[in-house]
Amino acid sequence: MSSREPSSGILGLLSHKTTYQAVRFLAAHPHGASQAQITTAVGADAQHLLRRLAREGFVTRNGTWDLPADEWTTFALNPRGHELVNHLERLDEWARTRRARHQCL
Repeated sequence: MSSREPSSGILGLLSHKTTYQAVRFLAAHPHGASQAQITTAVGADAQHLLRRLAREGFVTRNGTWDLPADEWTTFALNPRGHELVNHLERLDEWARTRRARHQCL
């Protein structure tokens, strides 16, 4: 893989709508959110998604990953996760600007 080829792992994860929704939801909940709250927000089971986000270094969890999440388990963005939010917001702004420019043509 050349240095210009994207990381399929991270980009594959970020290409899912539910990932974007979960990251934005967690950004709006700086003290963390439960798995049930995240599942409700993204409209899908969040367990696998949260583990992938944690593996990529974007999410932390209070407690151990060895046990199932209970009602007191919270998930939150870590500094790298907040950095990801900043990148996603810039990308979203770029897409909106591009779309607006093409509508004027």
